[in-house]
Amino acid sequence: MKKFRMLIVFVVIAILVIAGNNKQRLRAETECFEVDEYKAELIVNTHIKSLLKTDNDIDTWRGDITVLEPVLLYDFNERISAYYFEIVDKELSDIGYVVVGAREDTAPIIEYATEGDFYPYEEYKKMEADRIIYNGGYDYYLKKGSCYYNVSGFGVTVKLSSDECEKLIANGFYADNSFEEWQEWKALLDKWTGCNITPSLQFITNPFPYEQGYQSCETERVTGYNNTYRTTGYFSGYTNHCAPVAATNMMIYWYNRSSNYHSLKKYADSTWGATFLRYHALMQTDPYNGTLTSKVAPAYNSYLSEAGVTGLAVLTENPSWNTLKGEINQDRPFHTCVYNNAIYGCHSLFAVGYSKFTHPGGATSKYLIVADGYASSPSRYLHLTIYNTNLDIIKVYIS
Repeated sequence: MKKFRMLIVFVVIAILVIAGNNKQRLRAETECFEVDEYKAELIVNTHIKSLLKTDNDIDTWRGDITVLEPVLLYDFNERISAYYFEIVDKELSDIGYVVVGAREDTAPIIEYATEGDFYPYEEYKKMEADRIIYNGGYDYYLKKGSCYYNVSGFGVTVKLSSDECEKLIANGFYADNSFEEWQEWKALLDKWTGCNITPSLQFITNPFPYEQGYQSCETERVTGYNNTYRTTGYFSGYTNHCAPVAATNMMIYWYNRSSNYHSLKKYADSTWGATFLRYHALMQTDPYNGTLTSKVAPAYNSYLSEAGVTGLAVLTENPSWNTLKGEINQDRPFHTCVYNNAIYGCHSLFAVGYSKFTHPGGATSKYLIVADGYASSPSRYLHLTIYNTNLDIIKVYIS
C-alpha cells in the first residue's frame, strides 16, 4: 500500500516538503487560522493535481476519480481538527484518501494514500463509533460512548484505560509547527478565480455620480474595445468558469481587431464555444473550485501556439497603477484576476481601459473598464482603491 504521512505536495509547479521534526506538546488554547470544508476541498484538489504533475508513478488517480464529502475529525475538546476525504474511481471503489488539517497547528496534508483504505474510518464504520478523534501528529482515536480506542496503527485497535484517557486529555493536542507551510497554502488559496462569492454590491456602470466634485478625469480605452463579448451564462452547463470566459473574450477582441488573427476563433465556430472549451481544458478549470491563476498564462501560450499566432502571456502579480495604465496606453487589453472583491468575489475579467479621477487636494480614484463576464458589453468599472481590490493580471502580447 502506498501510504504517506506528513508529505506535503501543494504547489502546482514545484513540491515543498516540510520535515515534521520540529514538534512540541502543547494545548491548542489560542485561536489560529482555521480551514472550512470548502478550503479543505481546494487543498485536496490542488494536492491531487500537483501529485499527478510531478509523480509519474501514480496510476490510481489518473482516471475518472471522485473526492467524496469530507468526514470531520475532532480533538478531545470536540473542536474540528482534520478532514478525511475518501477518493473513489468510477466504479466507486476506494483508491486512496487525503487527510487535511483543519487549523494552523496541524500539517496541511496530514497524510494521504494513493490506494487502500483509511483504517480509522473503516473501524469507525465497523464499530459504529460516535466520532473519530485526531489528536495531532499521527494519533487517531475512536470514541464510542464513554470508551476510547487507539487506532493510530494501521490494522490495530487498542482500547484505552481510564488513566490513559486522562493523560491524553491532560497533555493536550500534539501540535505541528506548520506556520510557514500554512502561509504558503493561504497565499495559494487566495489565487483561485472561482466566481465563488456572490456579489454584495451593485456593479458600477457609471463612476461619475460617485466622483462628484472631481477636478479632472483621465480616460483611455484600447482600439476597437466595444465588441459583443461572452458572459458566463452564455456557456450553459458550466460553473466557476469565469477564467476561460475572460480568455475567450480576449480572443474575440483580437479576432475583431485584425484579420491576421482570425485563426484565434477555433474551428471557425461562430459561437466561440470551441474556443471556450479549449481554454477550459488548458486552464484545468474545476467545476467546484474554478481556476488557479497560475494556470492562466500557460493556457494562453498554448492556445496561441496551437492557433499559429505569435504571442506571449505573462502573469504579473500585484501590478502598480502605472503598469495597468501602461498596458492600455500601449493598446493592449489584459486578463484581470481579482480575489475576495466585495463586488466580484474571486473572479476573472477582461480589461479594455481605465479611468482616473483627481479631486481637489490630490486624492484620486482609479478604475479599470472591463467586460466582466456578466454583461456582454465592456460597460462596467472595477474600482481599484476600495472594495478590497486585490488583483493580478495576465499581460498578453500578440505580434
